[in-house]
Order: sequence, then C-alpha cells, then structure tokens
Amino acid sequence: RIGESLLGYVARVGTANGRTLLSQVLRLAYPNTILGSSLPFADIDLQPLARLFDVPVRALEHVHYNQSDDIAFARRTAYLNGNEVPRKWLSTGRRRISPKTLSQHGYHHSIWDLLPLYCCVESGEQLIDRCSCGTLLTWKTNALTICGNPLCRVDLRDISPPCVSADELDKIQFLGGLFSQEDRRRRAATLRI
Repeated sequence: RIGESLLGYVARVGTANGRTLLSQVLRLAYPNTILGSSLPFADIDLQPLARLFDVPVRALEHVHYNQSDDIAFARRTAYLNGNEVPRKWLSTGRRRISPKTLSQHGYHHSIWDLLPLYCCVESGEQLIDRCSCGTLLTWKTNALTICGNPLCRVDLRDISPPCVSADELDKIQFLGGLFSQEDRRRRAATLRI
C-alpha cells in the first residue's frame, strides 16, 4: 500500500494471521533476534521477513529506514520513502496516528514517523500518540485501531483530535510532499522550493 510503514505492514499482516503482538510475528522471521519498534532502523537481512510474508525483499527494503551498510552513516541518516532524512527526524518509539486517515485507509502511514510533521498531511488532524485514556500508543500490539490498554480497548478511529488551519495544512502538505512515496507529489513539492 502506498505510504505504508514497515511496522504498520508487519502489524497488519500479523493481525490478519491471528498474531496479537508484534514480537510474535518478528520471532517467526528472526527467532534469535530481539526486534520491535527498532525494526525499520535495524541493520538486518530482510529476506527472512520477505519469505515469511511471501513478498519480494525489494518491497520491504523500500520501506526500511536503514538503507546503508555504513554504520556511522546509518546513525546519522535514514530513508523515508526513498528520501534521505536526518535520522533524528524519524521515530518509531511511539506510534503516531491520524484517526480519520487510519479509518479511511486502514493502515499506518510511514510519514507519521516523521517528527517535524505534527499533523496528518491528508486530514490535517494533529497526530496522536496516546489514547484518550492516556495510554501511550506503541508497537507492542498489532492492533492498529484499538487502544493497547486491556482495560480501555477504545477504537482509536473514534478519537477526534483538533485539525490545523488551512494555512498550516498547506505548509505541512508541502513538507510531506517532499518526503512522499509518490513521484508526482514529490515533484510538485520540489517545484515550490
């Protein structure tokens, strides 16, 4: 799916196959390695994951944020949708979402991992990283739409965070366009520079 994050893809496929935890899925591909939210940055061979999901390894490499064999370079630089970005601009420590866009598309967008973006480039909603109950959204569970707190289990798509102004959204869409997976959007944003 265009713009889907690697962790979102793993979680979505895991859920479809009856796995509730991200670690359950990752252990199938990497039984001797502890991975979690660090997967997109890990210096690992993606072939075992590609075999598990029966997808070409290139499809996973494209959404992997670490695309360099140079360890020092990889600590400073990451790749978002094939675009080089400072590593400190990307984070998977917290799962950030736009409830409205998640409801419309059903998957986690990689652009939501880009820290300078505080709202969704599609909906204009401020990205949330906590449920309304206060529980931090992480990548521990595969449920992309449900709060991970077993006492809450609220549907995150029902949360309505504030939206930014039209002027702010235009600026965010410009920035998001620079890192878009779609060539057309990236070219249009680049022409505005």
